[in-house]
Amino acid sequence: MNEMTKEEEEVGSTLRELLSDAVTKTDTDALLLSGGLDTSIIAVLATKAGRNKKAVTVSIAGTPAADQDYAKIQRSRG
Repeated sequence: MNEMTKEEEEVGSTLRELLSDAVTKTDTDALLLSGGLDTSIIAVLATKAGRNKKAVTVSIAGTPAADQDYAKIQRSRG
């Protein structure tokens, strides 16, 4: 596996900090969880910040429910 450069590490650290701050400052009652990487990260950060929110997933009958499957995986991880 390739090592990250110092610049890449700094970008990652800044991104984590900005996302954590945004999650902590946002006053919402629920998270629309698609099961994708973006909402999964937000769900983890919210949990770490003690902001356990309800997660909502929407699917339409008769269509592939990939988001629902990924959301179930995320839910099982806590």
